[in-house]
Amino acid sequence: MFGNYIPCPTKDLVQAYLMSDGSYYSAQPGYETKQFVEEFQNRDPRMSQTLAYPGWELVNTMTYAPGAGIYVQNLNKNFSGYHQIKGFINNKDQDYYYSIDYPVIRYAEVLLTYAEARAELNELTQSDLDNTINLIRDRAGMPHMLLSPQADPALQEAFPGVSPLLLEIRRERRVELAFEDHRFWDVRRWMIAPETLGAPLRGVEITKISDEEFEYNPIEVEKRTFEPKMYLYSIPQADLNTTGWVQNPLW
Repeated sequence: MFGNYIPCPTKDLVQAYLMSDGSYYSAQPGYETKQFVEEFQNRDPRMSQTLAYPGWELVNTMTYAPGAGIYVQNLNKNFSGYHQIKGFINNKDQDYYYSIDYPVIRYAEVLLTYAEARAELNELTQSDLDNTINLIRDRAGMPHMLLSPQADPALQEAFPGVSPLLLEIRRERRVELAFEDHRFWDVRRWMIAPETLGAPLRGVEITKISDEEFEYNPIEVEKRTFEPKMYLYSIPQADLNTTGWVQNPLW
C-alpha cells in the first residue's frame, strides 16, 4: 500500500461514515468543503481504522520514498488525497508481519447479509437489528441502528427509490467491509452502478502552505462512466467461437 502507486479512497467513502453520535455527516453545515482535519473529527471510529487520519504515523515504509514519520499525502502517488491503511501492517517486525492471517469470510459479513436479506423481504425486526448490525456497532463503539431510521437527505437524493432502512443497512455494509472486495459486487447486485461507479471520482487537492500547514480543497479527480452493458462482462471471442455461446447483450 505504500509504493509507487497506492489505493485512492474517494471523498464519497469519507462522507459515508456517520458522526460518532450516529448522526449523518451530510447534516453537518458546510460538510462538502470541510478541511481534511475537520473531516475526521467526531466520526465513526472505523473511519480512522480504515483511512490515514491527521497525525497518523507511518512505520513500515516498504518502498515509500518519503520515508517514515507523520504521513503526508503524496499526490503523484495517491490521486485522491486519501490513503487506505486498513489491511496495512504498520509494523516492521518480520515475525509479526508473517503471522497475520487473511480472513476469507468474516462474521460481520454474515450478520450484514442476514440483516439485508430480512430487510429486502420486509421481515426485519428490531430484534434482528440488535442481533446483527448492532452487534457490529457495539464492537465499533457506535450507537445502535433503529428499525425506522431518519432518512439521510443526501442518500435519498442519490437513490430515491430505496427505503431509508435499506440505505442505512447498505451504508453499514459499505463502511464495515470497506476494501474487502465487496463494494465492486454490491453496487452491481443493487443495480446502482451508474450512480456510484459512473459518478465522478472526488478527492482533495493538497497545497503545502508551510512545513506545518497544508490546505485541502475538494477536487474532481476524474470523470467516469458506467454503461448498462457493464453489469455483465463480455465473453472473449475465442470462447464464443469454440462453444457456440451467444455474446452478452450490448457487447
